[in-house]
Amino acid sequence: PLLQGLCRAKGLSLEKGANKADIIERLLSQKRRPKEVEEPPSKVAKIERKVQETQSRQKLVFQSSLPGLETQSFRVLRCTCCSVIFNLEKTQYHGDAQSFWCPSCRFRAMDPFNEVSGEGVLHCTLLGLGGYEFEVNLSRLQEWRDAGETIWLRMLQVDSQELFQVWPEELAVEVDGCQLFRVAPPEKGHKRRDVPQDITDWLQAGPNVLRLRFTDAQGLALGLVRAAPKAPRRLCLEVPRQEAPEARAKLLTLLRNSEEDGLEFVASRQLSLLCPVALARVERPARGRRCRHLRCFGLAAYCRSNYGMAAFNNRWSCPVCNKRVRPEELLIDGFVEDILQKTEEECEEVLLSPHDGSWSPVEEE
Repeated sequence: PLLQGLCRAKGLSLEKGANKADIIERLLSQKRRPKEVEEPPSKVAKIERKVQETQSRQKLVFQSSLPGLETQSFRVLRCTCCSVIFNLEKTQYHGDAQSFWCPSCRFRAMDPFNEVSGEGVLHCTLLGLGGYEFEVNLSRLQEWRDAGETIWLRMLQVDSQELFQVWPEELAVEVDGCQLFRVAPPEKGHKRRDVPQDITDWLQAGPNVLRLRFTDAQGLALGLVRAAPKAPRRLCLEVPRQEAPEARAKLLTLLRNSEEDGLEFVASRQLSLLCPVALARVERPARGRRCRHLRCFGLAAYCRSNYGMAAFNNRWSCPVCNKRVRPEELLIDGFVEDILQKTEEECEEVLLSPHDGSWSPVEEE
């Protein structure tokens, strides 16, 4: 009975009438059977699992409620732009995992007037304490110069979704022992205007050693990129046009929402045909996809004004609502375009009907 009990405990079936010797042999054979060894997951599988765990959470950083415990951060994210798995290392990121862009993709998109090609990111790294030095081989530098391309040094804040240029508090940059430029600490009470630096003229074909001297650049990423200039006129040609029926439907939605919010006054139904940038009749009326106002601005005037703006981080702000409106977020309004074509040059404003989208010119008093 004892041996039969052991068999039942191990889940072993016995033939009816099995004797003592048969039972012992069955138990010994089970003991000699090698256990199935589960293969450990590969390094890629571990990373993939870590990414899935990370992106299932809305926040990447969790603060423990117990005193004395440090904040724990997930260090691996998948870029939603290029799908590359990016290691944050010791850099923190508090944003939404579903909106994360790796530094390389952000460097490519940072300056629409200096377009970075797919292979244009020559060097990209996270920074820390005490400076950084690296070597880059620019064997095709003269070919790039002949094509009008330039080499830019850029930095950005990793824990942000904005495409802003951000230098450390103090910075000195050298190439092969010669200082290129220096960024001084901001004056007390003043905000420094950081801009990317074109360093093409200080580089030579072949190996170049770049040294960055700083005290603390934690949370920043460095990018050395090759870019081709893009004029505002070319940028305007890439902005899509929203056809008149679709644009009209959007304006009707805005009008009705304004009435529901209690804004039932004539001005809420008045559409200005003047560009807030050029202060003249709008040409190629445009608006941001997320803008909630009726008024458009001139596409060319908007792009030209941003092209000439020295404050790099102040670019791409809607002149009507101040929302961030970068080139990829612009739409040409086909309905307003039709209104402009059907009104006289002297007409500066029309009155819209929230019921059917019909309009009539506003006569000057």
